Amino acid sequence: MAASGVVTDTKRKRVCQLIRDGKGRNEIAREVGLALATITGIARDAGLSFDRSATAAATAARQADLAAMRYKTAIELHEMGDKLLAQVFQPHTVWAFGGKDNTYAEEHHPEPPPAEKKSLVQAAATAFDRSLKMAPPEDATGVDEARSMLGDLGKAITELSQAADDEPAEGDEA
Repeated sequence: MAASGVVTDTKRKRVCQLIRDGKGRNEIAREVGLALATITGIARDAGLSFDRSATAAATAARQADLAAMRYKTAIELHEMGDKLLAQVFQPHTVWAFGGKDNTYAEEHHPEPPPAEKKSLVQAAATAFDRSLKMAPPEDATGVDEARSMLGDLGKAITELSQAADDEPAEGDEA
């Protein structure tokens, strides 16, 4: 804040008192009508510093809030992964529009086709991975084994999907 360039002894004493009272630099500058750099210089010359405990406490509180939000999101991601993985073995409806009249058709299956299973497992693995990155376990033993197991499961489903894609459909000639 630009102000009168004259720093009187009265203003200097007032600035020092306000610093001792715990006022912030911006607040002091507004009150006495001096520039921020002038307030900083007066404080430095007087051997005073601004109390930053309120800022430190606010920063610590914000960091705690953010940590809690990350943990909540990690839980939601893990639950999402569980739901996606459970869908791999649930009944599934396959649908499509087609033909010259663009008619709707659907089929019900006891489980999703291999390509859908692959997509579900990949989405679940991504959700679990993000969950673990946001809130790693206290004791990381078993994490690598779990990732390896999910990777192996994904590979197996990919192979099943490719094998199913290579097989001729019912009624097709080989």
